[in-house]
Amino acid sequence: MVPEVVIQLINFDKGKLTQKKVLEVLNISKTTYNRWVKKIPRDKEDSELVKLVKSLCKKNKFRYGYQEITYLINKEISVNKNTVQRIMQKHNLNCKSST
Repeated sequence: MVPEVVIQLINFDKGKLTQKKVLEVLNISKTTYNRWVKKIPRDKEDSELVKLVKSLCKKNKFRYGYQEITYLINKEISVNKNTVQRIMQKHNLNCKSST
């Protein structure tokens, strides 16, 4: 089953069917459902953070590494340097070397 579809189904049927009944019919444990629910907002937040990191890298012509990008982001929102580093590595947003 696709997690997004299950979550939408449960949210759509609120009041008609209980969450427990829907999960029983679909043979999905409550733990699995709760894990899916927790993961989805993080993905949305990450996508906004990815856009911010990409824009800062482009704005600074890829001269800054993850530490400087983290410093710039932390002026607006709080984010861990390891998160920024992971995003930059995943999207190949490396700073240009001066050599």
